[in-house]
Amino acid sequence: MLWWLHSPPDETIRTVETPLNPNAVGSNPGGAGFLFRWVQCQLVELGDCYTEGQVQRVLEELPEGLYETYDRILERIDKKKFGGQIAKSILLWLVGALKPLNLKLLTEGVTFDIQRSEKSNGEGFLSNEDFLNVCGSLVRYDRKDDVVSLSHFSVKEYLFHAHLRNGALSRYHISPPIADSHLVMLCIDYFRTPQMVPEFQSCFGPFNWIDSLLPNWGLPQYVANLGGRHFGRVVKTEEPLHELMQSMLVLRNALRAQSTEPDMVLNFIVSWGTPSFLKTYLDHLETIRLTDTTDGNSPLGYAIAHDNFACAETLLNLGLDINLLCRKLNHTKLPNKEFIHPLEAAVIDNRLAIVDLLLSRHCFIPQDIIYSAIMSCYTSTSSIIFSLLKYEANVTVPTTCGDSPLHLWLRDRSCDSTVRLNVTKALVNAGCHPRSKNAAGTTPLSLALDHNDGALVDYFIGQGALFEDFRYIHLVDFAWADRLSWYNAAVGAVRAAKHVLEVVHSITLADVCRVRLMLQKRFKITPLILGNVLDLAEY
Repeated sequence: MLWWLHSPPDETIRTVETPLNPNAVGSNPGGAGFLFRWVQCQLVELGDCYTEGQVQRVLEELPEGLYETYDRILERIDKKKFGGQIAKSILLWLVGALKPLNLKLLTEGVTFDIQRSEKSNGEGFLSNEDFLNVCGSLVRYDRKDDVVSLSHFSVKEYLFHAHLRNGALSRYHISPPIADSHLVMLCIDYFRTPQMVPEFQSCFGPFNWIDSLLPNWGLPQYVANLGGRHFGRVVKTEEPLHELMQSMLVLRNALRAQSTEPDMVLNFIVSWGTPSFLKTYLDHLETIRLTDTTDGNSPLGYAIAHDNFACAETLLNLGLDINLLCRKLNHTKLPNKEFIHPLEAAVIDNRLAIVDLLLSRHCFIPQDIIYSAIMSCYTSTSSIIFSLLKYEANVTVPTTCGDSPLHLWLRDRSCDSTVRLNVTKALVNAGCHPRSKNAAGTTPLSLALDHNDGALVDYFIGQGALFEDFRYIHLVDFAWADRLSWYNAAVGAVRAAKHVLEVVHSITLADVCRVRLMLQKRFKITPLILGNVLDLAEY
């Protein structure tokens, strides 16, 4: 067989005529995919040969299977003075990372990992790619996308497998819990570094996957954005957590020595932890009582922001005042507020279970809470509205522009007609007036017409809403309803009014745009012809 071997140093091609034993492959778990991977690894081995004799020796000593091939790679790594330590850190990162790793992030992560284990402050690797060579063909680097990964899915299976765990190289055995535990301890240690203490607050913000793919993402960004998620994965296991608890207590002391913020480690645990870990942490701090928490520093807001119902309930069971204000975290829709009520935070973040928990414990209900629910624009908003109305949330307080909750709700086009009608009925039953007008003279009935929803219009008519209440109306608003029972009455009311569509000068720009869109959609009229028609009609 003729082997074409690529030599990276001088980019030359070498050929050696050597027969390949067809029975050398042996057993390969996983079928053809493993077989091709096995062949690929042997080609890498042959690529390091410079004489026919060396090639012959490699072919005579071919490993029986893929796992045996990986054993040999690790054995070579292990013979290097620092190779094993570096390789283990790289493999832990590649197995446990919660996002694809760019070269900069992996280099910084491995460098810090080695420094903390050696308790040194070295400057890291000579170049970002130096350490990749340590792992040989176990890892690959995609230069185009700047992503470092395990070179094949079989590498991860090998690292998890009992073959490695029970063999001479068991120190390289990795499982997801092992990787998570290692990385969470790394993140906690990194949080204690001088550059990260002032940034600890940033770890509670929303995670943006798009930003995480940017090339400037390094270890500080990873730890701040994903350290808590590693923590959450670890504390949910049944493994002993004594070492992790001690690290959290050390981190607390480091943070409090350099910051005047409240107990940020408590907020961290409340965000991603479990009730048992939370209770154990508080037991270690005998001088700290939740009943002493001050307004604006309630950890309940962190449980709400990260949808940790169990810890939210635990905090309340341990005596935390349910009505203490929370720090504004993810609530971008409340730009003018620094602190908000817990119920408001839960409503805006769409935490239905926590909303029900707070309401069942008779929390304070802000006067404008229904508006907060409607403006949150989540698919489950209707369920939250029903929960609030069950506890008699106020629906009569208008906004500064005179909108009632009905006005805001009927402007939402994200829900289906059944949900829209059911919530509308609930709001009217709770006290919203079906004929109310806002500052612009808009009524709920006119907004119902915008949805082309006959059942909704029928409901408002049944509740006493009148077409005569409209400040202005366009006959085309009824075009879709020409076969419905109320159509003739509506048209008659329009024509009887002095201030409606037939007085051309009362038409607004919004009317013109609406007519233009309707004609384009229904009659497929070109923009040029449509413009001429509207000009002739004196629009």
